[in-house]
Amino acid sequence: MPFPEMLTSFLPFLNKRPKEDGSEKFFGVKESAEIVDYVSTEFEIALDHAYKEHERESKAWKMFTGFNNGQWDEDIISKMKEEGRNPFQGNIIQPKVETIAGAFLKNFYDIGFEPFDGMHSDLTRAMADLMMRDKEMMNWNQSYEQWLVDFLVHIGIEEIYISDRYDPLGSIGFRPIMRGHCILDPHWLSNDTWDLKRAWKVAYLTPKQIKETYETHSDEIDFYLKMREGKNSEYEQQDETKGIPHFSLTEQFGDQYRVIEFKHIEREKKKIEFAFNSNGDMLQVPDIEDEAYIQQWMIANGVDVSLDPITRTEPVDILYVTTICPQISRNLVLEDKKSKI
Repeated sequence: MPFPEMLTSFLPFLNKRPKEDGSEKFFGVKESAEIVDYVSTEFEIALDHAYKEHERESKAWKMFTGFNNGQWDEDIISKMKEEGRNPFQGNIIQPKVETIAGAFLKNFYDIGFEPFDGMHSDLTRAMADLMMRDKEMMNWNQSYEQWLVDFLVHIGIEEIYISDRYDPLGSIGFRPIMRGHCILDPHWLSNDTWDLKRAWKVAYLTPKQIKETYETHSDEIDFYLKMREGKNSEYEQQDETKGIPHFSLTEQFGDQYRVIEFKHIEREKKKIEFAFNSNGDMLQVPDIEDEAYIQQWMIANGVDVSLDPITRTEPVDILYVTTICPQISRNLVLEDKKSKI
């Protein structure tokens, strides 16, 4: 039997791998309507719990911007107005915060790409080049600057994403999440980010933006698109005196609807497979479901097909993203899959 055909018959790696359906993510909840209700309810509970923290963030941003007497408590403003006085309003805090941010940027600790063994190769040089290319094209510094200001005012949250704006294979980018638009898991009490298992990110999108962002085919979204035909845009961001757009995070502002991205880490069991080469060395099989790639890997590494592979089951944390918009449909899950990151 020719060697490639022998390899094809010896591909237990692909044949034995279980198909993951993610059915255990929500403790047995599988139907779309149940998932929407589950995520929506969990979000509302977390939002209620974070009320005081949300108010503190609002107060910090009012102090930073200084708009609409935001540097004064409401009871003091009312008292001054009763006395016919205008509260003093000066932009004092913002220059101080930006000066501190500038000091961080001036002494910025830039990142680099170094191989573990310290030995550079064509591959490591190519990886370093790709990283620097993504950094420039996706403007990592801009995101870092905004995150830094958010962090100094109250809390800064930055997310990593994949963009095909410049490269069809994807570029790595960073972007700060709008202040007040991310609710962190109330169970997270430590300073270790690895302990944070859940977060809810909120965005307000029009039906057209929802369809373009999530490429979702739905009669409900098409219905809302048809409703908006020939109508002007409706702009609303709530009371600006709160210092945070969409402060209440209610279901709808103008012609934009609340979209909730539920990011959650689930512990799953994963089979790790090992094969042996002609020298008896144990090699971990790549976790790729591509038969041609596995064949090339086996040839390149001299896998001994006369020896059966061994498997080991290990727990692994998987990041999932489940996205809903209950105001448009309580039966539609816009997205429910593993994160690309």
